[in-house]
Amino acid sequence: MATRSEGRTSKRRWSDLDPELPCQRRVLGADSTWLQIGDSVLYGSEKEKGIIRFCGPTQFKDGIWVGVELESPSGKNDGSVNTVQYFDCLPKCGIFCRPAMLVSDKSNNPTSGMDGFREV
Repeated sequence: MATRSEGRTSKRRWSDLDPELPCQRRVLGADSTWLQIGDSVLYGSEKEKGIIRFCGPTQFKDGIWVGVELESPSGKNDGSVNTVQYFDCLPKCGIFCRPAMLVSDKSNNPTSGMDGFREV
C-alpha cells in the first residue's frame, strides 16, 4: 500500500530555517496603501482576489516578497518554493509577487492604510 509521502520531497518550514530572519509586518502596495498579513488584496492586471499570507525575504530571490493565497486555483504553488514552505494554501492557489503588484481590496479592508488617520 502506497503512502502519501512516497515520491514527494519533504518541505522545510520557512520559520524553521532561521528564526532570526526578519518578517515584514507590512508593505506598501501599488496604491500607496499599507498592506499586512491577513489583508485582502487584488493581484495583477486581472485584479484577482486574495489574502496576504507572507511578507518578507525569501531564499528563492533577493528582496521583499509577498505571498498571496488566491481565491481561485490560478496561482503557481501551494505556498512553497524549492521545498521551503512559506505559508499554507491549496495547490495552485499561491503566488509570490513584489508589493507593487498588489492593491488593497478596500471592500474587505475597511481600515487598511489608515494608520490612525481618517481618510478624507
